[in-house]
Amino acid sequence: MEIPVRVRSPALATVAAGLLLMACAPSAAPGATSAPAKTQGPVHLTAAVQSDPAVLSDTIRQLGQGIAGLDQLQFMVNSGTAGVDDQGELHPLMSEAVPSTENGLWVVLPDGRMETTWRIREGAQWHDGQPLTAADLLFTANLGQDKQLAIFGDPVYEQIQNIREIDSRTLTVAWKRPYIKADFLFVTRPNLPVPKHLLERPYLDDKMSIPALPYWHEDFVGTGPFKVRQFVRSSHVSLVANDLYALGRPKVDEIDVRFIPSSTTLEANLLAGAVDLVLGRSLSLEQALVVRDQWQAGHVETGDFSQVMVLYTQFINPSPAIIGDVQFRRALLHAIDRQQLADSLQAGLAPIAHSFLNPGEPDYRAVQDATVRYEYDPRLAAEMLGNLGYLRAADGAWKEPAGQPLSLEIRTTQGDDLQEKLMFAAADQWQRLGIRTDSILVSPQQ
Repeated sequence: MEIPVRVRSPALATVAAGLLLMACAPSAAPGATSAPAKTQGPVHLTAAVQSDPAVLSDTIRQLGQGIAGLDQLQFMVNSGTAGVDDQGELHPLMSEAVPSTENGLWVVLPDGRMETTWRIREGAQWHDGQPLTAADLLFTANLGQDKQLAIFGDPVYEQIQNIREIDSRTLTVAWKRPYIKADFLFVTRPNLPVPKHLLERPYLDDKMSIPALPYWHEDFVGTGPFKVRQFVRSSHVSLVANDLYALGRPKVDEIDVRFIPSSTTLEANLLAGAVDLVLGRSLSLEQALVVRDQWQAGHVETGDFSQVMVLYTQFINPSPAIIGDVQFRRALLHAIDRQQLADSLQAGLAPIAHSFLNPGEPDYRAVQDATVRYEYDPRLAAEMLGNLGYLRAADGAWKEPAGQPLSLEIRTTQGDDLQEKLMFAAADQWQRLGIRTDSILVSPQQ
């Protein structure tokens, strides 16, 4: 499992979670955390992202995807119809309710088609005071469906039959077939709402110019708890509280988010007290441990995020052919001491990944009892290799019945320190079992 790192000062202990979703409004949906009551003067925070975002929305996929911290930053300035809490659950933001079969807003028809309905919350509006309407959501969908603007495209629209504006605050989406994440439309990238009243005219006049508009950075207008006061490229963005936010004014008055692509510079800013909070993925685990031990003014949080060590087996003409045998692959897993890897490479902070699902996800709890676990057991691994017809030589090496050594090739991408360490560690453990391995680093160009 990979360990994500979040760093912040103790004063932010009750603030940070809310900043990531809905800025701690007192009437916010479950999952937000309220900030301490303001005692005197404006509450000001200095945050940082380990990147240099050119836009404030990853709706523009080619400009926004993979930018560290941009997802948290964009949710601060733009709220969708709903928001996702730290348990993966949806809660209404700009809508009155999240569609479900229980509340009747998600209807599954006998032939498998579906309909989901969004009802916009009364009082929801853009930062410039214009109301958020169903027409805005429909315009957002039109951008995503426009084949000439692939930069906004989303495959989800292939599942949609039509979208109907029922009234100024109500929109119904007709789906061609069952789709489990139909309630995520207008919730996450790249379908967060965009203002029709600001972008429709440029779209009609010259649609190809849309991605280059200053709207996406210094002129950004969203629906979120914070408004853009200043955007300085390669430097920072200054945000101020949105007094008219539909869920209530944020408890934090001002946030300056600095763009610091260098992890060493970010580390230095934290230790110097120049940054209170880091948004998104940031420091490496090694750097985070240094900050944890030296940063007296703050603390470091870690949590389960995603699997690091994923073995992608080559099933097309595998070499050796035995790789296609599930019992052979099971033997390989039993030969890897993943707990040792977690302890040595992740400072003991990462659990073993027994499933591709994150243990923090609701879906994981539903399947954890049925998940097959491949515990470290080199004796069992050797027994399974023997049952597959391999013979063990006097030096401990495994050979095929014809006498050739059992040999495997293992690859990973060059430049990712953790991935490289994991590859060599796994190769070493297989070699200790008696399997010859050839470890290859693949260049990013390849």
